[in-house]
Amino acid sequence: CIDKDGHGSGIAGMAIYGGDLKTFQDPRTKIVVIKNFENGELIERNILKAIFETVIRIKPQNQRMHSRVLNLSFSSEGPIPSFTKALDEIIFSNDLVLVTCAGNIKQTYIQDYISKGTSFPQYTTNHKIFFPGDCRNAVTVGSSTDVDSNIAPAGPSPFSRSSPMPDLIKPETLAPGGTLRAIYSGHTITSITCSGLGLQTASNVDSGLKEAAGTSFSSPAIAHLAACILSCYPSISAPLLEALILNSTPHHPLRFKE
Repeated sequence: CIDKDGHGSGIAGMAIYGGDLKTFQDPRTKIVVIKNFENGELIERNILKAIFETVIRIKPQNQRMHSRVLNLSFSSEGPIPSFTKALDEIIFSNDLVLVTCAGNIKQTYIQDYISKGTSFPQYTTNHKIFFPGDCRNAVTVGSSTDVDSNIAPAGPSPFSRSSPMPDLIKPETLAPGGTLRAIYSGHTITSITCSGLGLQTASNVDSGLKEAAGTSFSSPAIAHLAACILSCYPSISAPLLEALILNSTPHHPLRFKE
């Protein structure tokens, strides 16, 4: 299960340690790694098949790998209603806790918005949350930061998508995911970077650390919290567990203590 670009390793680090590795250095959870992306492309295009084969079907044969918490740190570029409905049904019927990221607004888009005079948070309304973050049975996690930048003040990260709907609000909660700043040459913006403003998480190189920013790294922190709670209350239902998390962590996840 070789990770060539480091995205999966960074997510795994957040899921195991529960937050920025500068602060959280106590591994409290174990994970089952499922690889379905290679250089940003899907290996098995039917992501539901990959989930069913590894998360659902594996349980009767190998209880050692039994997990009720599923973190999905990817997002589609448009709606896939059939996948959303099917995943909702899988999660509900198996009493699983699904944690997903809200998805990121591309840095090139943010640079273009700022160049044309559209600032944060106005441009975020142009970028909705799609599969799997639009699942009703998912805890969808956006990114937040405690640091001010020249793009956005401390609070929701300037790249985090959001989708207010008539009967549904996404994301339901936020977790630390870093922020971005704009680099200028004179009065012209030349690039967007997270350098010095991201999180420290696991690297795919020599067991080291790397800096990263994005909602992909926010959702595994919430998945970590869910797993810690389940370790103490293994019979708790998924809806009750989600309610406990959402009512106690409106902005930042609290480190769970026994």
